Amino acid sequence: IATYNDSVLEAHTVKNAFPLSVKADFNIKTLDATLDVLAEGFEPLQLINTKDEDLIQYLSNLRFYIDAHGEYRGSDGKVDYYSGGHVMIPDSLVPGGLITNYSLYGNTDFIRLSSFDVKGDMGRVNGKLSYKYGTLQIEGLIGIDDLHLPNGKTVSSEIYIDPIKDGFTFFSPSIQLGNKALAGMQSHVHLLSDSIDFDFEVSDYSKVTDGNSDGVIGVIKLAGSYLNESNYVQTNISLNSISLGSVMEFIREAVPKDAAETVDGFVETAEPYIFTGDVYFSTDFKSVSYNIPYVLVANTREGNQYLFASASGNEQSFQLNRFDLILGSFAVNLSGTMDILPESNEVFFLVDAVASSIPYHFAGSIIENTISISGDYGLDSQVIIGKKGVDGHVNVKNLPVIISDLSLIFSTSTRFSYDYDNGPEVQVN
Repeated sequence: IATYNDSVLEAHTVKNAFPLSVKADFNIKTLDATLDVLAEGFEPLQLINTKDEDLIQYLSNLRFYIDAHGEYRGSDGKVDYYSGGHVMIPDSLVPGGLITNYSLYGNTDFIRLSSFDVKGDMGRVNGKLSYKYGTLQIEGLIGIDDLHLPNGKTVSSEIYIDPIKDGFTFFSPSIQLGNKALAGMQSHVHLLSDSIDFDFEVSDYSKVTDGNSDGVIGVIKLAGSYLNESNYVQTNISLNSISLGSVMEFIREAVPKDAAETVDGFVETAEPYIFTGDVYFSTDFKSVSYNIPYVLVANTREGNQYLFASASGNEQSFQLNRFDLILGSFAVNLSGTMDILPESNEVFFLVDAVASSIPYHFAGSIIENTISISGDYGLDSQVIIGKKGVDGHVNVKNLPVIISDLSLIFSTSTRFSYDYDNGPEVQVN
């Protein structure tokens, strides 16, 4: 029904059993306008006429119980509004269904979600949030209460969001994942005129009381920026004293049950090792480049067991600047390069190695279905992968190898093939 009286045009739905009512008015002199919406168990399918069975299944039992009001002032162009109520989301949209309660209000300058509470079989998330349009600042609190993962484990945390001069910060005292926890998660986001700068830090205190790890506190840091005009992202990830055993434990808590049992077998093996390193990454979403100045993995319980690596590259090339591995009396040093031709995807690589003081040099290529490697000590090898099987050869003369206190010299001229129907065939000279 629509009416006009004293410069005010008013329209509203007819009051009946229909669970949705709408009322609007507009003053043609002042340009003021208001809108009221009341839903009492309204289902979208009550308005949508469709024979799409999938859509009907998805939206069936989606119900709104809300009360909303909005005002527009023509004198200054300002807007005020508020809304509250709850929405029942069925299992067809979210497994287990959800009940969402909320209350919000705002105007031209900000929106404030004074409370929200989302709960269902998957867990519960609640809190409050506000957002200022002009400064893009966020403020509020988010509580995550036993959010269920597919593997049955839960995630719980409280995240505090506070505004700062040019952005906002995130802080969480603890993030609980199953039986594991990360502490002191904090992040800053700076919204500048030409970029968005950000940083992130979280700590792992789970090994502080473990005498075998000497009270090591693991720290992960990230810092970077996004350049608005060039669509360019650059970031640095710093890992300090991260326990490999702790990493395996977190993976065990996050993966499906069957995979968790497999991971569990590696936890004790990884327990003595910690790693530290830096990674630099940049992209304009057309190309990618990275630089790893160093990664160090060391056994904290036994000496002479560590790995050091340094590398860099992009989507077309990779350079292993240094790779040092020491396991007791065994030591190997590697360096090398790999290049990929973008037109043909052909791969060419070089490797220089020193193992137990013996030098090795290799060069190779991967062209279509053929892998070729040649190098010192008469090394000549090739593998051809065909539709019916694999063929290849290995030739080497006087290749020295030291295993512990044993010194060996290898020489061979071998041809081999593997037919998918008839199996392997090997000829050794």
